[in-house]
Amino acid sequence: GTAGSLSFQSIQFGFDSLEDAFPKLSQSDINFETFGSLVLVQIRQSKRRTKGGIELPDAIRETDKSNVQIARVIGCGPLAFHNRNTGAPWPEGAWAKLGDFVRVPKHTNDRWEVSVKDVAEPVMLCLFNDLDLKGKVANPLIVKSFV
Repeated sequence: GTAGSLSFQSIQFGFDSLEDAFPKLSQSDINFETFGSLVLVQIRQSKRRTKGGIELPDAIRETDKSNVQIARVIGCGPLAFHNRNTGAPWPEGAWAKLGDFVRVPKHTNDRWEVSVKDVAEPVMLCLFNDLDLKGKVANPLIVKSFV
């Protein structure tokens, strides 16, 4: 087919709570100290069902998991949001702080999963340079995916 004949199906995922989308992590779960200008984020969990309650096949869940761009800031290196030469804070201040929800690039080579007690699925953690964060997200529970 042609590009004009392609169609996308929008799926809205249902999250029962913020903790459902972003399970609470302890420092022992994270087991990592962020260096330099890097920002450590927790990627939103992949859902098992749509907002309407339909169970999602594994293939769709894996696609969603690899395409998630919503994350919570859980760590910042000492030079994050600072001038690399002088160490002075950026004139406009930090773009994000711990606990903020942000949009991040889709791909990074530095992703890993951690197991968390009482959470069925592993939690994905990623490292990004501070300059790579795209912006703050007001409501991380409003998430649509195209499959």
